[in-house]
Amino acid sequence: GDLSFGPDGYLYWPLGDGDSRVIGPRPQDPTTILGKMMRINVDNTPGEGAADCKGQGSGDYSIPPSNPFAGSTTACDEIWALGLRNPWRFSFDRQNGDLYLTDVGEDAWDELNHAAPGAGGRNYGWPCYEGEVVFEAAQWPARGCDKNTTFTFPILTQALHVNDDCSITGGFVYRGTRYPALVGRYFMTDYCSGNLRSLTHEDGQWVVALHNARAPLGIVSFG
Repeated sequence: GDLSFGPDGYLYWPLGDGDSRVIGPRPQDPTTILGKMMRINVDNTPGEGAADCKGQGSGDYSIPPSNPFAGSTTACDEIWALGLRNPWRFSFDRQNGDLYLTDVGEDAWDELNHAAPGAGGRNYGWPCYEGEVVFEAAQWPARGCDKNTTFTFPILTQALHVNDDCSITGGFVYRGTRYPALVGRYFMTDYCSGNLRSLTHEDGQWVVALHNARAPLGIVSFG
């Protein structure tokens, strides 16, 4: 996963679904934080909700009232988003606060998810979908999948085991000054292939570019 303060001052952190061997219902189960992205207020502000699913930690934090499950008696109040498998890196655009979140797939597809600031409560689909594709429909009831659920699909899917790709690694939107032509591009790579890609939003569509460069080592994070 990852760990980062957002532009709103709250702490965000995503967790995987908890087991690489058995695909279970946890990412769709609101009573556990596995397979979710959480958002908390580490300042433990008086008057905000108390820690709900603190596990073995101190629980010395509070729940932002704008969290989608704040005040719920049937869901972890910490949850900001659902339906994640192995969310390997996320970041916020320093200019507009947009969230970019990569999620490593199971068999066929990795994905890149995007959300505007404040867009909580999204369900990114795992284990009901892998990328944009229905995943093992016969297992939906056992995995907590409901066809009436509103799912948020990724802005980009990346085929596993194609072009030597195997595990997506998310990066950042470039907002520096040294390379003006790259400003506004979101950069990402793959652990196995080292393929360097960037993404922009042009004329209402997401456009990906494969750059003519490969990393010599398996990249697990950008800095």
